[in-house]
Amino acid sequence: MSPFSAHPHSDPATDELFNFGVSFSARRPQLQLYRFAPGAEALEMVYRRRFELDRPRSVHDFSLSPTYAVFYLSPYLLDMERLVAPGSTLMDALTWTPEVGTELLLVERESGTEAARLHLGRSYCLHLIGCHESDGDASGLPGRRLLHMDVIEMDEPVYDQYLIPDGLFPEVRYAQPVRITVSLPRGEGGPPAEVVARQVHAYREMCDFPAVDPRLQGRDYGDFWVLGISNSEKPGRKFFDRVVHLSWENPEVEDAWQAPSKHYLGGEPVVLEDPSTPPGAGCRGTILCQCFDAEAERSSFLLFDAFDVARGPVAEMPLRHPIPPLFHAAYRSDGLQA
Repeated sequence: MSPFSAHPHSDPATDELFNFGVSFSARRPQLQLYRFAPGAEALEMVYRRRFELDRPRSVHDFSLSPTYAVFYLSPYLLDMERLVAPGSTLMDALTWTPEVGTELLLVERESGTEAARLHLGRSYCLHLIGCHESDGDASGLPGRRLLHMDVIEMDEPVYDQYLIPDGLFPEVRYAQPVRITVSLPRGEGGPPAEVVARQVHAYREMCDFPAVDPRLQGRDYGDFWVLGISNSEKPGRKFFDRVVHLSWENPEVEDAWQAPSKHYLGGEPVVLEDPSTPPGAGCRGTILCQCFDAEAERSSFLLFDAFDVARGPVAEMPLRHPIPPLFHAAYRSDGLQA
């Protein structure tokens, strides 16, 4: 049996698909990485590699750069023996152990070999935003290659905030987009990998489910979109009720839409790129987001101008029947017309 996560990632430049899974074990926990290439009729597995973990770390997501598969290994541990004990639940078996520390694992995409492991402090990450690489000359590191890993970083895990009997997100939680820059290893006998910079975005409230223009996966990008929770600094029940457009190029600027009272957002914000414009500066696009009106028990999909979210929905597509604000579901149409 091979574990297979809900977060596969594809490379638009090569059409390859990568995914991972964690084999939890008290003695020999492992992370498995899969690489698939396009085949005549279906994807064909190029390799499956196994990497030893020091502890049974719970890993939800990863990211791809042009050269590496990148894993943010938080100290959120899963005890399998406790999980299978009579009467135990998944939450009972998960333990937050910040004293263990967070690690960064880099795996070379081409060969599937481990390139580096680095310590990253003691934070938690559920979802990564993206990764890209650059030359170090502009950063004062001539001759070095840099990896920029963008994550939604938290002080602690957020799973317990989804416990319905106690109310959703009753306690104060913060999350911040963070860009971690790593100087990559350079050949045998060359300088080892090391963290050389850490940029914390100005946006600070509970946010998650980041999305970027899919054409820019693994490439440098400036804009990204998240779902946010208003009143993150206040105790009491709350849920995702903001669509937020953020930028690394202008981190002080927030382009956000606040949903009306008792309206909640589900599903990741989906970026529908405009194929008539190239990705990056000057591009256009649409954000698709699921919305649930709790008072009217009505669901709809909202469409936003990707670069003027604060304007509010430019269109609404009501559904015949309500659906719960679930996650890990995306809807798109290649024939979307303005």
